[in-house]
Amino acid sequence: MSTHSTISVKLPDGKIRSVYCHFDGMIQSNGRMLVEHYNSQELAEQLTSLGHLSYIAPLFEPTSGSIHCFEDPEPLITVVYSRDRGEKDQIPYIWNSEKDFMEDVEKEEYNYLFKDREWYVDFTADGISEWKLLKSYFPQK
Repeated sequence: MSTHSTISVKLPDGKIRSVYCHFDGMIQSNGRMLVEHYNSQELAEQLTSLGHLSYIAPLFEPTSGSIHCFEDPEPLITVVYSRDRGEKDQIPYIWNSEKDFMEDVEKEEYNYLFKDREWYVDFTADGISEWKLLKSYFPQK
């Protein structure tokens, strides 16, 4: 059984780009991965530009010359539907504004949004929709 999530970023022009991620959507999995490995505007944009994801890992690009695919993934590399599974039309969703995104997004169990240099999470398991600062779920080191 998988825990689905969305991973989104507010772009400099105010639009929101969002992708679906099939596995490990929980805060302790995808949430931690986003905070520890994708905690900048540039990295959040690069991750979401890949299109829909099977799962995220610390790195999003395979080693040059490696054979990385869904059936035989390179360790520590994100698996992408289009690049690694050969699935077509797995491009990111785009909303024209944050308001449009909040009104129209089809939420998954866990939803992540990078904006204003921070990751936020909204998880629907509790039946309440409220965006919270993701790093608040991890103790300070």
